[in-house]
Amino acid sequence: MAPTAPAPRRDLVNGLALLAGAVLVGAWLWLRPTDAPGRVAPPPVVLVEEDLPRAADGSASVRVRVVGPAVLQVEVTAPAATEVKVGPGRPVELEPRNLPDPAATTAFTHAGGTTTHEVRAFTTGMYVIHLAPTAAGPLRVRVTKADWRAGPSGG
Repeated sequence: MAPTAPAPRRDLVNGLALLAGAVLVGAWLWLRPTDAPGRVAPPPVVLVEEDLPRAADGSASVRVRVVGPAVLQVEVTAPAATEVKVGPGRPVELEPRNLPDPAATTAFTHAGGTTTHEVRAFTTGMYVIHLAPTAAGPLRVRVTKADWRAGPSGG
């Protein structure tokens, strides 16, 4: 028995189905949004939040582990004119106190009350936040880490 030729109606239905599919795909490509959704920055991560006890000389220090690079938001509650230094810690063998390395330190004078300062951490490691207050009062530090790619002020 000889093979029969496919029915022309079946070919027409298959062709129309392929044409309809191509039109739907083309319409979707034409009407889809051209801009990709923006990158949502992750929320800040709290690295440390604590009241600091004073040492015998009245200063206070805290060590913070940073996985860098990062932008650190250092929120300080201290008396006015408190000198704050933030930087990679010195090796314990060289300096038994918690002091940052002077060559890589960001230093500022705190205006009093609670303020936040932005500090860039370029390397991974232990960072030291050292407060040298000139007056009595509470010492509190809260450090959050924002993604360095988010730009200044996390946005």
